Amino acid sequence: MRISLLPLVVAGTTLLSACDALYFARGRVVDAAGMPIPTARVTLISTCFLTDSLGAFDASAIDSPLRRHLDVRAESPGYLPYRQTFGAKADTLRRLVIALIPDSTASSQSSRPTPPPRSCAPSRSRDSM
Repeated sequence: MRISLLPLVVAGTTLLSACDALYFARGRVVDAAGMPIPTARVTLISTCFLTDSLGAFDASAIDSPLRRHLDVRAESPGYLPYRQTFGAKADTLRRLVIALIPDSTASSQSSRPTPPPRSCAPSRSRDSM
């Protein structure tokens, strides 16, 4: 008998194989005053999501079950990029509040062309957190 460990695909969606793990991060992206930043890009491992109108995100990514650390990044025009590394089983990934700091050089660089946005999936926010 031969067992395949290839991922299963159903209606265009990849399901977990026996060699994959699913990681989650939920939270909000806000500015220094605590106001939500809509359409900020949040990246979990290498999967990108956009925050909703309340700055909320519900991100998931598939990767190796042997992963020891998870990289979480957030960025939005006019703000400095955020990056934090967490333990792969950290409970803090359930209710992250990411406060982005305004980029003081953004106004002086406004004459430079803005790179096209990376393709990101809309977040599947479950509540306003």
